[in-house]
Amino acid sequence: MAGNNQKLKLLYLIKIFTEDTDDQHALTLPQIVEKLGAYGISAERKTLYQDFELLRDFGFDIIGQQARRNFYYHMGNRRFELPELKAPAAGHYFRAHQGHERKHLL
Repeated sequence: MAGNNQKLKLLYLIKIFTEDTDDQHALTLPQIVEKLGAYGISAERKTLYQDFELLRDFGFDIIGQQARRNFYYHMGNRRFELPELKAPAAGHYFRAHQGHERKHLL
């Protein structure tokens, strides 16, 4: 099972960045390694740098900033912020337009 989880490392990184970081909350590499470990994924510093670059190449806004002696990482711009996704009006809008978009696809 650990091998399967290892293949999902990038997806878990997206999950961690999306759920645990924003412009006011960032994580250090040791914290990211610990969070990945909770999912059964081992990670090394060098491969995480490469993973962050892959996520950036794909369009995720992964930001690294140095503060004192530590480097902190977080996800910057997102398509939707969590409160927007939870808003009742947003859900109503998507449900109302869902059938309309399907008609154009057929």
